[in-house]
Amino acid sequence: MNRKRILRWVAAACLLVLLGGGGYYVALMPVSAISVDVNPSVELTLNRLDRVIAVEGVKPAGEALAESLSVTFLPYTSALEAILESEGMSGYLSAGGEVSITVACSDPDRQEALLAGAKSCAQACEGTVTCHGGGAGAMEQAHHAGLSVGKY
Repeated sequence: MNRKRILRWVAAACLLVLLGGGGYYVALMPVSAISVDVNPSVELTLNRLDRVIAVEGVKPAGEALAESLSVTFLPYTSALEAILESEGMSGYLSAGGEVSITVACSDPDRQEALLAGAKSCAQACEGTVTCHGGGAGAMEQAHHAGLSVGKY
């Protein structure tokens, strides 16, 4: 092999490494969370594209609800709609249960945008759904306490 060909392969390999790292940064790096709480608590972790990259339930009822959902990589509004329309939540909403949706993000502008989307999803529900924001610091403290952001 000549030197030019080797340099091309090295450059191509470097480019692939950079693209892979950048793809991880955009697609899989968590930047915000949305907590849906009534009795089962479910927390959605979102990436920079506001898509769900993880769903976690808190306590057994929340874990069962999280396992029944198939919302990974959906836009967060679609995921919230799926949660609020799910069988696991329908009983609480029809019985007049109060559902709390909490948005936690370190970027205030992103948090406001996420909160507006959550409020839009909540308006379509028959039950009482309230939406509010929480900071990224509250998210870390809640996780250390074993709670969702909304319950914290």
